Amino acid sequence: MRKILLFGVLFGLTSCQPIIKLFYGIKNPKVENEQTLTKYMSKKDINKDNVYTVDFDNYQTSLESINSKIPEVFIFNKKGQFIPYGEEYACNASAFSFIENLNKDSSYNSTNNTTLDRTLIGLCDLKGQPRTINTSDNTDFFVFIYWTRWAGKLNKDHVKVWEQQALSNDKADIKVVKINMDFQEFWGEENLNKIKPKKE
Repeated sequence: MRKILLFGVLFGLTSCQPIIKLFYGIKNPKVENEQTLTKYMSKKDINKDNVYTVDFDNYQTSLESINSKIPEVFIFNKKGQFIPYGEEYACNASAFSFIENLNKDSSYNSTNNTTLDRTLIGLCDLKGQPRTINTSDNTDFFVFIYWTRWAGKLNKDHVKVWEQQALSNDKADIKVVKINMDFQEFWGEENLNKIKPKKE
């Protein structure tokens, strides 16, 4: 597996990057675990339900699939098709109105960028145990929210709001899945050493 480029990849936040760095308190990523993340979510009043992460082998693929944008939203219809909320490399401001107005009776363009099945590969709980998501129920849309602790105020201004919008939407049955993209302690020291930046 290729080494993950810590700063080059994780801070590839497109044209929004200067604003994010200046105003939203992004810090250097740290290694997290179930306890630190649960404590953080309680402190920030973020819903602790439906929180997952990704195993080490699939982490880089997941990060690349969202173009290293943190936080980010992926939306899928009941067929597992990816529905873009806006331009691929644009800021995610348009996600707010898109989620709020999702309607099971509306028609949306889908792309082949990814699928729900591919997105579920490597999914784990915060203990590192493999998990699956029930995709065979009556859910109209699946909203995957990618987030990190180090994203600072974006978690309150984006992640929390996106989830609230999805859950309060009365025009569709929406299932929210929050994917934490912090480095995970359960990956093990050997794997974590592969992604630590080299000292000059």
